Amino acid sequence: MTFTVELGGKMRPVLFGQSIFKAYKDETGKSLLSLVADMDTGDFSGLSEIVYWGLRVGELAQKSEKESYTSWDVSLWLDESPKAFDTCISAFFDSMKSIKNIMEKQAENMNGEPGDAKKKKLATANTGT
Repeated sequence: MTFTVELGGKMRPVLFGQSIFKAYKDETGKSLLSLVADMDTGDFSGLSEIVYWGLRVGELAQKSEKESYTSWDVSLWLDESPKAFDTCISAFFDSMKSIKNIMEKQAENMNGEPGDAKKKKLATANTGT
C-alpha cells in the first residue's frame, strides 16, 4: 500500500512490497534478505537505501515524474526527521511480515495442511489429547 511521508521538504509517495524487492535487486544486485541479515550483524547502513527504493517505487506506483535525488539525500532527510524515519522503517518491516505470512500460508497450502489443522495437530501431540 502506498503512503506519503514528508521528506526533503515535501510529501512523497512510498511503497514497500514486491516491487521494492525487484527494484533493489535490479539496481544493487543484492537481495533485501541479505540487507536484513546485515542488520542482524549490526550493519544498519542499508536502511536509507530501503527508503530510497521505497520512494522510487512510490513514484512508479503514482505514475509521477522521477525526481532528482540520491540515496544520500534520502539518508540526510531521514536524519533530519526521526518521525519520518520511524514511519518508513515501520512500514518496511510491516510489509516484510505481510509477505512472510503470505509465503507461510502458501507453503502450508502446498503441504495440504491448513494452519489451524497443523496447530491443532501440534497441540494434540503436546498434550496427548
